[in-house]
Amino acid sequence: MRRIRTAARAWEAHENVPLARSAMTWAAVSGLLMLAALNVARPWLPAAQALTFSMVGLAVASIGTFVFVLKRGKAAPTHEEHLDRLLCSYEPVSKDAFLQLQANVRERGALDAGLVLEWIDAEERAMSVPSLWRKRSELRFLEKKV
Repeated sequence: MRRIRTAARAWEAHENVPLARSAMTWAAVSGLLMLAALNVARPWLPAAQALTFSMVGLAVASIGTFVFVLKRGKAAPTHEEHLDRLLCSYEPVSKDAFLQLQANVRERGALDAGLVLEWIDAEERAMSVPSLWRKRSELRFLEKKV
């Protein structure tokens, strides 16, 4: 539920989609690894070329990794697809609220962060109902003979 709420709020706030954030992270890591490799190789490079190789290597490694992750990454490229995947894997507590969300999305023709946040409110209300915390068959005191 927390991941769905976070994804819906990120979409509403026009933040980067998860794939872009992942690609930026991998690009930064690959750039740092490239700098470390060039620092190790620096004694064997001519002094004038060491800085040039470092800057070109950093740029190529970072940009190349960014593009590779964007092209080959398995994360959803849009907020809508990311939320769709999260909702597919979620087992709703309130079936009625989930069916209402599905009906609202069908009516609008697209998934919307506002609809998802409304559904999250309904789902949280359903979770707060004490009768859903434990099933009656799990309450041992009901079996006690007095």
